[in-house]
Amino acid sequence: MSLDTLSSLGERKPNIKSLVRREDVDGLVQAASYQELAPGADGTVGDLGIPVRVEAILALGTLAPEQAQGPIAAALRDPADRVRSAAVRVLHALHEVDALTEALQWLPTERGHSRTLTSQAILNLQTSIRHSAVVDAVIHHEDDDLLGDQDVQLILALLEEATEDATDEVLQVLIVALDDERGIVVDRAAELLVRLAPDSVDPLVHELREGVNPADAAYVLGRIGDPRALDVLVKSLRHRNTRVRAESAAALAELQDPAAVKPLLRATHDAEHTVRSQARVALDRMGTVAVIEGVAELLRPIVREAVRSAIPGDGAESDGEGQQRRSSARRRPRSSRSNGGPPKAVDPPADLKQGMQ
Repeated sequence: MSLDTLSSLGERKPNIKSLVRREDVDGLVQAASYQELAPGADGTVGDLGIPVRVEAILALGTLAPEQAQGPIAAALRDPADRVRSAAVRVLHALHEVDALTEALQWLPTERGHSRTLTSQAILNLQTSIRHSAVVDAVIHHEDDDLLGDQDVQLILALLEEATEDATDEVLQVLIVALDDERGIVVDRAAELLVRLAPDSVDPLVHELREGVNPADAAYVLGRIGDPRALDVLVKSLRHRNTRVRAESAAALAELQDPAAVKPLLRATHDAEHTVRSQARVALDRMGTVAVIEGVAELLRPIVREAVRSAIPGDGAESDGEGQQRRSSARRRPRSSRSNGGPPKAVDPPADLKQGMQ
């Protein structure tokens, strides 16, 4: 819409007090969209219609709340933060939770106060609000920024007193969002799943085992680093999908569990380069634990062979010689093995004995 067109809307400035006295609801609805653009001295364009729209929204909330819900909700998209904030206050007073929740998808996160007021209104009305709807609106915000601290704190505060069913519903919304076509939505969902651990671990494990998006589930499990994910991540090193195997290898590096070293060593021989590379990186990140376990794995066959060789009966020739030596030793007369002492007395021959007599 051109500047001339917008300026023409301000030719007849609405008189809000007069409209309220006459209870002219239609006139107030029209005033809720009134604009009067005027060029500023610095070359910018100002809107002199902002105060009129604010007064019209507040008046509609008092005079005809049921008839004016649509125009008031539409004011949540007004370019002026003052108008949006007025609409939030009215919708809060009317307990219009659906409109407030939906507005989280577009209210700006860093400009003005309307989003902050909306978060406060949602917290005040949380017993009437579906927690999962709030989470869904937040992660699907129209911009391409990561979640702000205000949104994260809003969700954490809502879930602090939530029932188990409500929490499970929120976690399911986040799991589904891991497969969203917008990458920023996936990133936001992953961030919240990390913040909601350990409650999010079991749903993520289930997604890795049987879900439609196991790769991102493995990624988030790696960021959480919960030991309960060890077995499913090890098993996923043999997943048919290359990305799942690679993400599982990366996640195992975060767990720092020696039990993952041998599976990762096997993964370094994977058919896909990305998996082999990620497995090597994972082993490198595990550091000393991986080295010790890896050396032990290499030495294991040598140690087993040495043990077998030392067991009697395992080598025929060496054990036969040993047996012969032991048998010969047993057949020797005891005197030949004497360590000293007086010799045993022996009788002289008979003729010598007679001569002696």
